[in-house]
Amino acid sequence: MKRISRRGVLAALGVGAVGTVALTGCASLQAVGSQGTSSASAGGVTNGYLAADSLHSVEITVDQSAYQEMITAYTSNQTKNWIEATVTVDGVAHEKAGLKLKGNSSLQGISADTAPQQLPWLVRFDKFVDGANHEGMTRMVIRAGATTSALNEAVALDLLATTGLASEKAAHISLSVNGSDPVLRLTCQDLDESWVAQNFDVAGLLYKAESTGDYTYRGTDESAYKDVFDQETGKANLTPLIEFLQFINESSDADFQSGLAQRVDVDKMVTYLAFEDVIDNFDDITGPGNNSFLWWAEQANQMTVVAWDHNCAFGLKPGAGVGQRWHGDGGQPPGGGGQPSGDGSAPSNGQAPTGQPPGGAGGQQPGGGGGQQPGGGGGQQPGGGGSQTKANALVDRFNSLMDGETKVSAERDRLKQELYTSGVAQTILDARAKVLTDQAGSLIEQSAVEADKQTIAAYFTK
Repeated sequence: MKRISRRGVLAALGVGAVGTVALTGCASLQAVGSQGTSSASAGGVTNGYLAADSLHSVEITVDQSAYQEMITAYTSNQTKNWIEATVTVDGVAHEKAGLKLKGNSSLQGISADTAPQQLPWLVRFDKFVDGANHEGMTRMVIRAGATTSALNEAVALDLLATTGLASEKAAHISLSVNGSDPVLRLTCQDLDESWVAQNFDVAGLLYKAESTGDYTYRGTDESAYKDVFDQETGKANLTPLIEFLQFINESSDADFQSGLAQRVDVDKMVTYLAFEDVIDNFDDITGPGNNSFLWWAEQANQMTVVAWDHNCAFGLKPGAGVGQRWHGDGGQPPGGGGQPSGDGSAPSNGQAPTGQPPGGAGGQQPGGGGGQQPGGGGGQQPGGGGSQTKANALVDRFNSLMDGETKVSAERDRLKQELYTSGVAQTILDARAKVLTDQAGSLIEQSAVEADKQTIAAYFTK
């Protein structure tokens, strides 16, 4: 793998010399308003997404009754309905944008009293108005962070991009809903047709693994996969996915060994598995959330494992629902010496549309034992064991039949050198943290940013 320079990394990610960045530049750019007309843009979109070197402002206004109906639908039967909202990004208002809850475990504990600025959201500017976009950007995911700074996920996504694997662009935002006090959140790309076009140059289909499912083969009836995989792009066609699942589950050992490379991009899978170990993210393809996408390249008839959901990167444990924020292992970085960010709770300022404070107490430590140190051998997931892992036929058979653990271990060592020893990771971390200390001082204490930096940076020398 070619050595990546610090300057090259920042240029590729759009993170330059990040001093205080004005949010009102790039006046020549235009944003298409939700009524189909152009309006002057405040700028801030580069390479198809909000620029990483700025703190962006996002204000959402929703009708209170529509919001309550949406919450009721979800708490009753986990239905995620779209509602209309006015979404203002860096001063540019988009009326009739689509707003929908996003996530699974991150929505545990949601109630009518939950503050909406704490919720994970999917925004679609073109949901109700064809062609609506913000400077070419049609969607954004407002993530559920495991820490207030969300530095761990932002850094993980930037590092993922440097490996050559498909990643999501991400940016920090100041989020306010219905006039609430703003809170610091992280937003990233949604994996849609636009994202596919940016990351793959061949025709194919994208499938999302659902947290309620796994990689087992359930027969040829497509309805059997309803709560297991969602097709995200292209004309409905689950045949490539079903045939793939049948192969990894039911092929003979000899056929698996000889045929896997024809059906899976094995090199990228090894890099993916090693990367998740390097950043100490147990909640991956074998984690409880089953977090992954599968990209099927049509001409090659080959699957690629696509990483998704890194809010547990760098040793954090999964949340217990809305408003819960903490560091893994009590806020200590690997080897000790760090301090947790504040009390580990999410900001609780701002009111829900009902005028009630967020539901649930933040800052509680999750149950269960501590995780593995980063780079643990044997292909084990940090914090693994028991209910925190999920069997995955692809990984299990690759390890047992093709010496997968040895291959992943070697790739893990290479990635540590390329990302950590080289200084690339530290450069990315410094740039991301500088955005927060320079521009988000009203949303997060500098001491909290520094504590999160220390927790993450401790991994770079392990």
